[in-house]
Amino acid sequence: MPTEWLIVLVVAIVIALPVLLVTISVARRRGQLERESAAANAEAARVLEEERAARKEAAARAAEEAARPAPPPVAVVVNPSKNVDVDELRTLFRAAAVREGRQEPLWFETTADDPGRGQAEEALRAGASTVVAAGGDGTVRAVAEVLAGTGTPMGVIPLGTGNLLARNLGLPLERTDELVRIATTEPTGPVDVGWLRVRDQGEVPQDEDGILVEESGAGRDGWHAFTVIAGLGFDADMVHGTDDDLKSRIGWVAYFVGGVKNMVKSRLKVSVAVDDAEPEHLKIRTVMLANCGLLPGNLVLSPDSRFDDGVLEVVTVDTRFGIVGWANLGISVLAQRAGRRRTGELPGSELLFKPARRVRVVAEDAAHVQLDGDLLSTSGAVEVRVEKGALQMRYPVPPDRLQARTGEHVPGEPAERHPEKLQD
Repeated sequence: MPTEWLIVLVVAIVIALPVLLVTISVARRRGQLERESAAANAEAARVLEEERAARKEAAARAAEEAARPAPPPVAVVVNPSKNVDVDELRTLFRAAAVREGRQEPLWFETTADDPGRGQAEEALRAGASTVVAAGGDGTVRAVAEVLAGTGTPMGVIPLGTGNLLARNLGLPLERTDELVRIATTEPTGPVDVGWLRVRDQGEVPQDEDGILVEESGAGRDGWHAFTVIAGLGFDADMVHGTDDDLKSRIGWVAYFVGGVKNMVKSRLKVSVAVDDAEPEHLKIRTVMLANCGLLPGNLVLSPDSRFDDGVLEVVTVDTRFGIVGWANLGISVLAQRAGRRRTGELPGSELLFKPARRVRVVAEDAAHVQLDGDLLSTSGAVEVRVEKGALQMRYPVPPDRLQARTGEHVPGEPAERHPEKLQD
């Protein structure tokens, strides 16, 4: 081969080899890009399909939710005569219904002729999921009387002077928004109901004294409900002697004014029969049947009382020697805040406690009778029984987990020298 052709061949090879290498590299890169593009397109298609499936599933769930009826409404039985902004309270319950996906709350207002029983009955007929009593102890008692034994949960918005049940349930009395939440969503717990029947009813000037002798639709076959304390004697006299205008001005302290008016009243001669025991004859100031122990002012009447144990505490109170006896009684009650029982340790005063499921009290002379701060009538004899767990109440914590200040007694916890509870 001539030298010239050899030179041409070498030059051609030198020129062609880089071109070939570049072509091969470009081809490889193009193939890689095409594969990456195909993979990206496949991933995008997969993501798009997943998004379409998710939207389809969400639409199906939304359609199912829309077709499903909203949970039953909460019913509110409110006493508009109390110091409350009814419109604001209604707005809070409506907002709660929206948050919980419930129907518009049912709204009932009490009247002078019906303190809450008829409204609670109407709420039950309407299928309310919970019936909330928004008012004082009278409203709470009226609603509880209807709901007892029905299984329908009950909530409480305390708007009264004493707010006895609300205190014993550990409700935050000053936080209305939290009260609404508790009354509509908090889990339920059992609360006992006491029932009192008046026997040998005395003659009472109803209009002057405002005693609720024949409440329209009240009670069940003559039995009237209470959730906190029933009493015959001085405690009912105190309720009777308390001015409503004074209560609205100074709150529960007004009851002490009513009590002072009755300190000089004669003691009662009574017989008290507990369960199947023989009657005990006493001369006392008052006899009370306590389902709960905590009173306004953080006073503890009955340290052993629990509202869910199916037992009432019979509390008999006596004082002698005038102001000395009353002062010593006050010291005894204050001592019970720390769980210390003072039964006759101080001269002129005596507090006696006895657990019971059934009680009959017969007085020599007719005396006033009260239920949870409502004056019921005058009577020479009453019968009382307890129905365990008759109410399903919404409240924040059980009583044995309530936090007390250092040195104070938690109602429901054992106190010193407490009597043995009845065995089931």
